[in-house]
Amino acid sequence: MPTQLKIIVDENYTPNAPFTVNFAAPVIIKPGNKIALDKFTAVINGIADNFTLPDTTFEFDYGLNFPNFQGSTVELQGQRYANVLQLLNNLTEGCNNTFTAYQTGYLPATTPPTVYRDLGLKVLCSATTNTATATTNTFQIQYNTSALAALNMNSTGMAAGVGGFLAPSGSPWNFAQVDDTQNFLQGGGCLARFQVNIPTAQEAIDNGSEWDVGLIDLQGKYHGLFQDNQGELFLYNGDSDSFTVVDKNSFPRSVVGGDQRYCEIYQVAGQFALRYYLLNPDGTQVETFNSVTTNAGALGVFDYTTSYNFQASGTADNATHPYPAFAPTPNWTPDILMSAAATGTQARTVAFNMSNSGSLRAGLDVPGGLNILTPISSPTGEFKCQSSINMAVVNSSFDIAIEILDLPLQTYQASTSRKPGQRNNVVSYFHPEFSQVGTGAYIYDSRSYQWLDIDISYPVNLSSMSFRVYDPDTGTGLDALSMSFNLLVSTEEY
Repeated sequence: MPTQLKIIVDENYTPNAPFTVNFAAPVIIKPGNKIALDKFTAVINGIADNFTLPDTTFEFDYGLNFPNFQGSTVELQGQRYANVLQLLNNLTEGCNNTFTAYQTGYLPATTPPTVYRDLGLKVLCSATTNTATATTNTFQIQYNTSALAALNMNSTGMAAGVGGFLAPSGSPWNFAQVDDTQNFLQGGGCLARFQVNIPTAQEAIDNGSEWDVGLIDLQGKYHGLFQDNQGELFLYNGDSDSFTVVDKNSFPRSVVGGDQRYCEIYQVAGQFALRYYLLNPDGTQVETFNSVTTNAGALGVFDYTTSYNFQASGTADNATHPYPAFAPTPNWTPDILMSAAATGTQARTVAFNMSNSGSLRAGLDVPGGLNILTPISSPTGEFKCQSSINMAVVNSSFDIAIEILDLPLQTYQASTSRKPGQRNNVVSYFHPEFSQVGTGAYIYDSRSYQWLDIDISYPVNLSSMSFRVYDPDTGTGLDALSMSFNLLVSTEEY
C-alpha cells in the first residue's frame, strides 16, 4: 500500500512564499519510491480577483426601435482577469466597439443614397448598488447619447484669412478649446468634425511650417493629421508615435462660396479613424479619403477610459501662404454624464442578451433572454442585475501547481509558452472544481495518478517538507483561508 502524506495548511501561511509542514514521526523515502498527488481541498480567497473566462460572446442591440435594426455580437477573447474591474472595462470596450459609425443609404432613403451618421452613443459597464434590492456590487450596463455640438475655440498666433478661415500669422501658433475640461465623448458614437485647408508641398516649404490637428489625450498622445516642412502629409498614431504617409490630393480645399469639404475623426472597432469628404448642397457626400479602407488602425487605439481634447498647433518660419487654415468652429460630440441627456439626440431602445454566454452570465448573474435598458425609446437608459457579481461560480477560474522544494523529483518541463529544458519540482498541475456555492471551497480528486520518480540514491528520513502552491499562469501564490492535500508515496509501478 502507498504511504499517505496528509498536508494541512492553516490561514497563517504567507500565500506568495514557501511554507513548511512538520510530521509527527519521520517519513522514510527510499530509492525507487514514487510520488503522486491524491486529493486537494481549499477554501480560497480572492477568486473574484483571479479568474479566467474562455472565449465568450453576447448580443448587444443598440437600435431596436430604429427603422433599420442595429445590433452586433460582442466578442471577448479568453483571458485571465486580475479583477472584476478589468472585466467590466473589457465589456465596456466590447460594447462600444460594435458601434457602426457610417452606413450608406441608411436614413433617410434618398437617391443617390446619403451617408448617415448615428451620433453620440456611449456604453458603460460597471458595478453598482441595486437600490431596489439593497444589493451591492451588482452588474450594471448603461447607455447615453450626445448631440453634435459646436466647440468653442481660442487661437494664438493666428488671424482670419480667406473665407474667414484662421491661418497662422506667427510662430508658434495654436488653435485649441476654450474649455479644456470639456472632453470628447467616451463611446462608440464619438465624432469630431472640422474643416481644414492643407498647404501644398511648395507652400509648406515656403512657410517652413510643421503642424498637426486632431485629438490629444491627458498623456499627450496625438491622433490626427501631421504635415512636415517638406509638405508630406501623415496620419499620426500617438500610441506608437508612428506616421503613415497619405496623399495630399485626397484632401482638396474648401472653396469660399463653393465646395465645402470636411474632415472627421471617429472610431471603428476601437480604432481611431479619419475620413475626408465633399458635402454637396443636397446633403449627399463624396468621400475622397478614409483611413479604414487605406490605412486601417493608423491613428491608434481609442481608450474609452481616458479623456481627449481637440486642438491644432504648429510652427512656421514665416507666413508667406495663409495655410494651414481652419474654419473657426469645429463640431464634436461632447462627453456627458450617464445621468444626463443631451438635447437633439435620437431616442433608441438598447438591449443585450447573454443567454449563450456561459460562465460570464453566471458570474454576473444576468437573466436569460433579452434584457432591455429601460426606459424604452430614450436617449439614456440602464439595466441593473438583482444579485452581486460572483466570479467564484466561474468553474474555469484557475489552475494550481504544487511544488516540493526539498525532495528532488526527476521531472523536466517543456512548453510552447515557457523556455524549454527547465528542470522543476512540481508534483502536479491540476484544475480544482468549485464544490458548493457560498462556501468558497474548491476540490480536486485525482482519478488517475501521475507517479513521479524521486531522485535520490540513498534512504531519506523526512521530518518536514516545504511546498509552494501557486498559479502556474501568473506565478502568484494561492491565497486560501484553509488548504489541505494528500500525497501518495509508493514503490510499485502504476
